Amino acid sequence: MKGKWHFIGLSAIAGISVAAACVAWYIAFLPVAAFLVFCFWRKRRLPLVCSFIFSLAFCYFLYIDHSNVTLLSPKQTQFVGTIASLPELDGDQLTFQMKLASGEEVRVTYYLQRKSQVSPIRRYRFGMICSFPGKLAKPPGASNYYAFDYRKYLYRKHIHWQVTPDSLSGSTCRDTEYSLYDRIQHWRGAGIRWVESRFPTDIRGISEALLFGWRSNVSEDLLQAYRNLGLIHLLAVSGLHVGLVVGALYFLMIRFGITRERGLDLLFLLLPLYALMTGGSPSVIRACVMAMVVLAALRLRRRLHALDGISWAALFMLALNPYQLFETGFQLSFLVSFTLIVSAPFIQNRYPHPLSQLIAISIIAQLAAFPILLYRFYTISLLSLPLNLLFIPFISLFVLPFVSIGFFTSIFLPFLSAPLLAVLTFVIRLAHRLLLEIDSWHFGMLVFGKPPLWLVFILYAVIFYGFMIWESGGRKRLAKPAVLFLGLCLFQWFSPYLSDTGEVTMLDVGQGDSILIELPHRRAVYLIDTGGQVGFEKEPWRLQKHSFNVGRDVVLHELKARGIRAVDKLILTHGDRDHTGGAEALLGKVRIGSILFGKGPISEKGAKRLLGQADRLGIPIIRVKEGMGWKSGQTSFSILNPIEAGDENNRSIVIAARLGGLKWLFVGDLEKEGEQRLIHDYSNLNIDVLKVGHHGSKTSTTEKFLDEISPRIALISVGENNIYGHPSPIVVKRLEEHGVKVLRTDINGAIRFQYNREMRKFSWVKK
Repeated sequence: MKGKWHFIGLSAIAGISVAAACVAWYIAFLPVAAFLVFCFWRKRRLPLVCSFIFSLAFCYFLYIDHSNVTLLSPKQTQFVGTIASLPELDGDQLTFQMKLASGEEVRVTYYLQRKSQVSPIRRYRFGMICSFPGKLAKPPGASNYYAFDYRKYLYRKHIHWQVTPDSLSGSTCRDTEYSLYDRIQHWRGAGIRWVESRFPTDIRGISEALLFGWRSNVSEDLLQAYRNLGLIHLLAVSGLHVGLVVGALYFLMIRFGITRERGLDLLFLLLPLYALMTGGSPSVIRACVMAMVVLAALRLRRRLHALDGISWAALFMLALNPYQLFETGFQLSFLVSFTLIVSAPFIQNRYPHPLSQLIAISIIAQLAAFPILLYRFYTISLLSLPLNLLFIPFISLFVLPFVSIGFFTSIFLPFLSAPLLAVLTFVIRLAHRLLLEIDSWHFGMLVFGKPPLWLVFILYAVIFYGFMIWESGGRKRLAKPAVLFLGLCLFQWFSPYLSDTGEVTMLDVGQGDSILIELPHRRAVYLIDTGGQVGFEKEPWRLQKHSFNVGRDVVLHELKARGIRAVDKLILTHGDRDHTGGAEALLGKVRIGSILFGKGPISEKGAKRLLGQADRLGIPIIRVKEGMGWKSGQTSFSILNPIEAGDENNRSIVIAARLGGLKWLFVGDLEKEGEQRLIHDYSNLNIDVLKVGHHGSKTSTTEKFLDEISPRIALISVGENNIYGHPSPIVVKRLEEHGVKVLRTDINGAIRFQYNREMRKFSWVKK
């Protein structure tokens, strides 16, 4: 089977994929079993082996998935177990995984109550035994259509519960007898803490990422810039890093008089330790396993096909956890590596110059990753290729070696580390300023939206067809795959404009409002409010480096996933932060045709700052009042409020819309007084769908108001278990007594209304 192990690896991947996708296992398994019998009968060795591996992987995944169940009772309140991950303290939030005596792991999240807790909790280490009272809760699932599914993410790590301790203290966790694995994690944690205490602030994050695979201290803006510009792989320990480390260690061993054979043996033993010290991500495990296979082949004086090495690495990782197949890091790491291995002879023969080789490798890697990046992140940067050409050698050949030297000199020769780290800080600070500046440009960032899975497979077929033509030397024939590739990209780009389906989506933004309206054929896109966190100002020690931002993490994410590059009207119903706080994340990232804001005084400081930023960006700000409105085709929007008198909530923009054959009323945070004025001035305001005012507060949605407008469906945007007690049980009961169907984001998640000439339907994320 020499040189053909990749067929076996692909068979295992296919078996796991089919097992995960099939509802009825026998639909896929029986034809394969029949083919297996046929191969055995005809003595076809490779098809027989591949069919057997497919069947084995298929059954193995079904077994693992069937066994992936919890043994805990939801009523359990006392927890004893071992810390099974590096504890992460971010501001006032402590998180770690804990392995209970039953063998099941849980995710622990605790919010510190006092600053005095910081010091004792910082002493928590991997492998400590902890005991505390707490509460179990199911991890949150995806509550928006394109949101990250945290519950599924933890499920694939065999974690089914989150635990919130009632209290934690220095005596909650105690030392025990540590295994070698525990000690390696201690060394990793100690290394991270050493960098935090000795390295300048500007280079701590990238140093920890490159040395220990720990990205928690990379600032959110910088992390987003690396991700947006297609450079995030440079912050992961990967094959190039492992190759440089192995090469440097081997050189030093030879220089210190260690024989070639002993050097290979030592490297073989050190690589698993290195994989654990750097976090054990898919990219580093793949690289370390492949390096170990190569070292073993050199030691035994055997020739090794590179495809065999990567196949063994894939089989090893899938045997450990078949769910890894569905991780983006695993997919990108193996697919790009596989493509580069297959292309290596062609690149070496066709492009002898190092620069031309780097360009060819970068183009191949970018194209191999393109469909997965598009499917996972919805955007592609045109600047990714030139920036990779610049930053790959910069990070790999300059930053990584100097960070490593700086780390060891800070331990053994501290007087030398200070000037070295000062120079490194200066250079890295300049590079990161450049990245942040480029990321702020609107140019070059193409928002395609999430493609259907079938388009991803067709894109890969076209890309690999192009690779084959490129390798065969038919440059003139490259036009055909290039045109096909461009055509598929244009199809994805323009597909929303071909759809005759319109949508109204109430996003789940927690305790706030955000409603996205898309007209058929994308004639227009309107966004009513953007959500925003409501909370008290925190003490400095409580501030988190990677805090949740509803504008960036929910609203902007959903816009990108839908391929929305421009919002024609951003309607901010009033100045409260839970309606406008997320808008700042949209400025400069999405083209905004105009911002609609109610007439009258602006009392909220955040709203004043937001409108000032928009004005500096040249976005038109239209101050609207009762009597204004607009039309688009058969869709009309009439503004019924504000009048210039009233408090902040009762000056909310109120919009009556005819949309998708239904009459809608969007009332912002309108309360009792505003409702009374509406039904007094608009006596025939019968509607079908009401966006309930002020998140279902008892100060709105009065009996008289419901009697007059007679809605059939009520939409309530409200945060789960919010501190305000919204929606009021009185309001919910009142709506139900009026025969109104109530849909709530805290129960239903995001709520969507879709319509065209043949269909009108409501749906939601949760059931």
